[in-house]
Amino acid sequence: MRILVVDDEPAFCRVVSHHLESDGYETLCARTGAEALESVRTERPDLVLLDIRLPDMDGRELCQAIREVTLAPIVVLSVLGGEDDIVRGLYAGADDYMVKPLRMEELKARVRAHLRHADAPARAVGRYEDPELRIDIVSHRLEKRGRRVYLSRKEYRLLACLLEHRGNVVPAETLYQRMWPKSDQVDGRRLALYISYLRRKIEDDPKNPKYLHTARGRGYWFGRVDATDTGEPGSP
Repeated sequence: MRILVVDDEPAFCRVVSHHLESDGYETLCARTGAEALESVRTERPDLVLLDIRLPDMDGRELCQAIREVTLAPIVVLSVLGGEDDIVRGLYAGADDYMVKPLRMEELKARVRAHLRHADAPARAVGRYEDPELRIDIVSHRLEKRGRRVYLSRKEYRLLACLLEHRGNVVPAETLYQRMWPKSDQVDGRRLALYISYLRRKIEDDPKNPKYLHTARGRGYWFGRVDATDTGEPGSP
């Protein structure tokens, strides 16, 4: 497995690379956003570790640019640890966010987890299109009113499952197993967090969703519902 470390501090890159290589990974380093994009295009890393603060571009912009090229997991590494910073990083398409200073064993554990999940991709089936929203799971492309919206690998996995059962309630247990296939227990709050990420990207008003709905005590379902519509579908 090949991992790209993007950080403008050479010493930090060396330390992270040393720890990852001790676990058998191949590492690449980039100090600017331009170098990172070139590495992503030519070297095709399996995972990207990305600092938000870079000399030539904002890390969130780089995250979106990387999403144009690959769906490899992206883990943001940053000294910015506020809630807004984390939310914006995940909104830009990152799969995970870690605050510096890092605990190397935790970093390696997260890397292993993301690479393991990346080896079990979502069943990329289904398309959806209306005048406002266009989704193509196969090509991993989502557009809202003609504007590209960037999703993380996990968000596409979640959306793929909901589209597969479009119009029917998908139990929380089914969604959680699709998202985290190695887990033995369902963490409802963790699943709800990813549902909220999707709503922020898809919905005009996440508190009053038109597409991504909650069936309380049962699960979630996808389907366009206008303000005049009522009722709740059954399970698949």
